[in-house]
Amino acid sequence: MKRQWIKTKPSLRNKLILENDRLFREIIRARDKVCQMSLRKENLQVCHYWTRSILRTRWDMTNAVLLNSGKHIFFAHKYPDKFKEWFIRRIGQREFDLLEIRARYVAPVKMEDLMMINDYLKIKIEEIKCAQSTK
Repeated sequence: MKRQWIKTKPSLRNKLILENDRLFREIIRARDKVCQMSLRKENLQVCHYWTRSILRTRWDMTNAVLLNSGKHIFFAHKYPDKFKEWFIRRIGQREFDLLEIRARYVAPVKMEDLMMINDYLKIKIEEIKCAQSTK
């Protein structure tokens, strides 16, 4: 007998995480506009220094950079030491150290935290839209 997987609706928590991801991606794309290594405009991806599985830094603006898919996969993932050096040059040693502290801080991310992050990201999107409309 074949196993049949029961499809369940995503939880409110998972929906909020996905919504935060979408907003964050929009913010980083608006901030960086092009690959920060090659200056290319195609195949752009948001690259996180600390993995997205660490919710404490998943939506941290200093933890993300826009890279084209080639730089993302073949540089950031294949040569992590070189990527770390480049990333530190980009944000500075002090900011990198603070980011590392936030990434290594072990504590649950509660629904209230996710909702506050969502509100913050929405405000950032509005700021970007206002800035673009005044240009």
